[in-house]
Amino acid sequence: MEIDLGQTMRTRDVDEIKELADHVPHFTVAEAAIIQTIINRGGMAYGLEITDIPRGTVYVTLQRLESRGILTSFKEDSETGRGRGGQVRQYQIVPPWDVRFEVWVQLGRFFKRNIR
Repeated sequence: MEIDLGQTMRTRDVDEIKELADHVPHFTVAEAAIIQTIINRGGMAYGLEITDIPRGTVYVTLQRLESRGILTSFKEDSETGRGRGGQVRQYQIVPPWDVRFEVWVQLGRFFKRNIR
């Protein structure tokens, strides 16, 4: 989804832009990498599928995102999921966080291109 912020943002003055930015969620690099991976995998992923950041960071960040209400998780038997026996945990992005994340990405691109 490509959001055209060009016209909208150019017509706003600096105070309006700052006010808008106050309502945009903030994500760390690790959070952004995890959310993007989950979105790229159709909105669901196992923790072991997230390989863009160090393993020790993955589960701490997943727990933080879950506590913020951005992700939800559930356990399933490894016969239906991935793994070798026992249960595995699958993480899912909670709507509308997929859209909010995309807006955050697009705003970042806009500011990088237009604000110097």
